[in-house]
Amino acid sequence: MGNSVSVTVPEKMMAATINEASGPIELSEVAVPRPRSGQVLVKVDSSPINPSDVAHTHGKYAHTAKFPAMLGFEGSGVVVRSGGGVMANYMLGKRVSFYAVHSGAWAEYVVVDAMSTVSLPENISLEEGSMGFVNPMTIMMFLDIALKLRARTVILTAGASAVSRMFARVLNEQGIPVVLIVRRKEQEDLLRNENPKYFILNQTSENFAEDLKQIAQIQGAKLCFDAVGGELTVQIVNALPAKSTIFIYGSLSGKKVELEVGPLLFNAQSVRGFHAKHYLSTLGKLDMLRLFLRYRKYRSLGLFKTQVSRKFGLDEIKEALKKKKKNMT
Repeated sequence: MGNSVSVTVPEKMMAATINEASGPIELSEVAVPRPRSGQVLVKVDSSPINPSDVAHTHGKYAHTAKFPAMLGFEGSGVVVRSGGGVMANYMLGKRVSFYAVHSGAWAEYVVVDAMSTVSLPENISLEEGSMGFVNPMTIMMFLDIALKLRARTVILTAGASAVSRMFARVLNEQGIPVVLIVRRKEQEDLLRNENPKYFILNQTSENFAEDLKQIAQIQGAKLCFDAVGGELTVQIVNALPAKSTIFIYGSLSGKKVELEVGPLLFNAQSVRGFHAKHYLSTLGKLDMLRLFLRYRKYRSLGLFKTQVSRKFGLDEIKEALKKKKKNMT
């Protein structure tokens, strides 16, 4: 049997919805969902717009390209109703970060699995907590890969993105040098001000390919996480030392990756796709425990803080998405 805290939950709510890939985003009145056993109903406070959310609106996000759909993968709020079960009942009334597996965070209320929520300590605001799952957990998986491969230096494309900046802080804490690739002068300045230890390269520079190859060889950089794709991926493959691995986790360029066989064959290079859901499925219970403990450690150190460029109300979702697409690095 479900339980609820002493708040009035309405029958209807407003939510951002989409009926077809790349179709218009609508603010629709829908029924407030009811949690089943093991689930909770969260009154949403805040939810970010991540690149995965943008991909979802275009029907290009792996396991969610089904329409019509509600939008938004993560957020924060207060648990106001439990569908029953030990974990769900325990979370009742708590301020939480949550991950909405089937999306729906851009709404006044959302149902999520109780195991996909994390209680927020008092020193973390709901705004900050709303960005506590997608990027930080992706970074913990990246770190897991870097440690298993004993990476000496890590290369990150889209260097000024939230993911790259968070991961750079984590790598710095681990004592692993990082090379950040950006495409604008103001991004170079931003990162140099954040940490003068970072190696920063601008992909629009005339000497970019040569500089990348030189720094990769000197630093022994054999691991790259690439969110851009296209020609940049080709340049990275050609620059990295033999037996290097490039994980592609995004396609901000919107371009195909057209590789020659030679570097892959004769230098034993590896180019692989990365998706969080698939990577998590490869981890055992002990690996998952290590992942979560690292997550708690780095969150407590404040390494997952993200700069919020602007806040929007739910009724401004179209404007918010437009701004996000314009500013994606």
